Amino acid sequence: MLKFFTRRTIKPPVISRLTSTANTVTSPTRMDAKKLTVWNVYGTPLTNLFLWGSITYISLQVVWWKLEFAELIEETDNKVANLEKEIEFDNHLLQ
Repeated sequence: MLKFFTRRTIKPPVISRLTSTANTVTSPTRMDAKKLTVWNVYGTPLTNLFLWGSITYISLQVVWWKLEFAELIEETDNKVANLEKEIEFDNHLLQ
């Protein structure tokens, strides 16, 4: 019963490659092969966030421009139609 409560040292698990080649030198642990830095831990998620955020923003901006351009064309067509009616009315009065 006392053996269960005694202090034991916990060794990290050793991760080795299941298959190896003669030309490569492998490290016994994963930590030695790739040092953990802030960029290695958070770089990929931040890059994905930036990439998808940029794609979303640019896509919505293009949609907004197209809708605004269609609205501008409609307004100018209405102005032209009103001016043409005004010219026809003035020509009718002159005759």
